[in-house]
Amino acid sequence: MTADDIRQHLTSETFGRSLHLFDSLESTNDTAKRLASQGAPEGTVVIALEQRSGRGRQNRTWISEPGKNLTFTVILRPRITPEFLGIVSLYASVAVATSVSSLTGKEAGCKWPNDVVISGKKISGILCESAISGNSVDSVVMGIGLNVNQREFPDDIAEKSTSLLLETGTATDLSAALCSVLGDLETLYLPSGAGWPAAMISEWTKRNVILGSRVEAMVRSSRITGIARSVTPAGALRIETDGRMVEVAAGDVHLV
Repeated sequence: MTADDIRQHLTSETFGRSLHLFDSLESTNDTAKRLASQGAPEGTVVIALEQRSGRGRQNRTWISEPGKNLTFTVILRPRITPEFLGIVSLYASVAVATSVSSLTGKEAGCKWPNDVVISGKKISGILCESAISGNSVDSVVMGIGLNVNQREFPDDIAEKSTSLLLETGTATDLSAALCSVLGDLETLYLPSGAGWPAAMISEWTKRNVILGSRVEAMVRSSRITGIARSVTPAGALRIETDGRMVEVAAGDVHLV
């Protein structure tokens, strides 16, 4: 995959027009945060063929075979207040799920807050990190890992991980997959529209794989078990437990 390959496939008008492609990086999010602080425009993309210290939520390591998958970050400058930052993760997962569905011909789903699953297995993870000034959001770096052409995974995640290759039996061009995701991200992005958060919650709800199911949420040192019922206007997960409704804004959630 080269910058020229990407530009040949690119259909989005903003996302990916400013492109930083690296053979190897510690973290695309860290590089994107530096670029964002220096004034990089919205839609700037940082992509690494190898990410040496990629991370997911809760500082977990994101494992990706070099040259086989997509590890990239998009810089956003949404015109929203900080309380709506949870919507960004939902939006990203909907966009990635949309692309995965079109690339595989199979239905992809969203697991709160920011995982994409297909055939009951995880194919993508998303990590959003924000910079806030007062009561406004200066930038969000939206890191996305998408398993594309990886066949095998470490033993501890092998049974719950998949890739485009494993789902279709055919290798996918990395540039085409990247540009598919960027196109769907741009199509769904209306950060200054008053109805954008509600629209993203509606789209996420259509694709979700968690609502109505029994879940366990780990929030700091507390464990919450109950039925996932809905998502709040700010993107938090509502869990019904012991006859009351608890809102989880951040944390690990698993189906049980």
